[in-house]
Amino acid sequence: PSNQRTSSSPAFCPAYPPCARRSRSITRRSGGRQDGRDVVFTHFHQTAGKRDYAMRSVVTKRFGYIWNGWSDGKTTFRNESQNGLTMKAMIDAAKNDPRIARRVDLFLKRVPEELYDYASDPDARKNLIDDPKHRDRLAAMRAQLHAHMKATGDPDLGRFEKQVVSK
Repeated sequence: PSNQRTSSSPAFCPAYPPCARRSRSITRRSGGRQDGRDVVFTHFHQTAGKRDYAMRSVVTKRFGYIWNGWSDGKTTFRNESQNGLTMKAMIDAAKNDPRIARRVDLFLKRVPEELYDYASDPDARKNLIDDPKHRDRLAAMRAQLHAHMKATGDPDLGRFEKQVVSK
């Protein structure tokens, strides 16, 4: 649909080069704004170190829904940027600050699904996935992502359908 944007870079999907060809620019060549586009889809397949972590999201101006297909409560996310000083500092700070400890744990383990209201929670700290007030929003965003994954021939469509759609 014309009101949707897709961001998918070859750097994020080296195992699936066709995704780069299916992508549409999120800005015009002039760098201008694309009026009427109110949804952005993001895809992440694999780190530069060839570790697979299926992640997809649908983001609107106010809400963000994230599906972490790899998150099983046991697997730890590993990427190259964790070798730097920032991650080491966060892990050290987490020893004395439970808020930072929760954030580090979320970064490393994630949860299968996340839903955030960026208007009231711009730092995405409160996952609304189980909040009954957002049940309709969650269903709509799941459906948007599902339709997008079908339309683009997403290689993780089956996993999404098994983990989310069949719930």
